[in-house]
Amino acid sequence: MRDIADVAVEILTHPAAHAGQSYTLTGPENLTDAQMVSAIARQIGRDVRYVDVPETAAVDSLTRMGSPPQVIEWLMSLNHVIKQGWAAGVSPVVETITGRPPRKLADFVHENAAALR
Repeated sequence: MRDIADVAVEILTHPAAHAGQSYTLTGPENLTDAQMVSAIARQIGRDVRYVDVPETAAVDSLTRMGSPPQVIEWLMSLNHVIKQGWAAGVSPVVETITGRPPRKLADFVHENAAALR
């Protein structure tokens, strides 16, 4: 989140340099959901596992919880994009705009371990 805030500060401080631009912000690593959950589990010292929930089960559960159909459709579309690998990749934008590399997930988890427990 701090990377996003740092980029926003630079853009808001120097708006002319960024007028008409759009940016894709990423961290420095291309991690799977399972890798992210594993990093969190290691840092907080708890057994946490990623479970790939089948789409029909996810839709059924979200529907039972009262999620609006549009939200369910959006979430399933996003999940499809991720599973196809279309959201994979690492962008240099954070470093280009801020002058420093983006923070690694492990650093974020370390800084926020208490909140994640």
